[in-house]
Amino acid sequence: MRRTTALAVGALVCSMAVSVWAEEPKPKPAPPAKKVVKISVRDNGKGFSEKALSGLFTPFLTTKEEGSGLGLAIVRRIVEGLDGEVCGDNDPTGGAVVSITLPISPSDSVPLLQSQGIAVSS
Repeated sequence: MRRTTALAVGALVCSMAVSVWAEEPKPKPAPPAKKVVKISVRDNGKGFSEKALSGLFTPFLTTKEEGSGLGLAIVRRIVEGLDGEVCGDNDPTGGAVVSITLPISPSDSVPLLQSQGIAVSS
């Protein structure tokens, strides 16, 4: 779009032109897919309470009478230190599930894991 504006002051005439172009943003290339291994631990209990879910990785938050509340907080710290992710939720079929996803490095470990029957996604 081009717009020209003229301004007259006495005998002096000033003209200003402004051009504006709209460009589509260039898409950023997707980061290369990394290979990961996912470990999920499920139980068949009653699952996490709402209170437990809201603070699942909070240190010293426990629902057990003699618990320290440090277990999942320590797990999270270790997993994130390894550039992984950990999450927990209630399984729709019942019980609780905690999943850990860790990057696999070096890539030659993939065949070893697969030979042991461990599924590896990329």
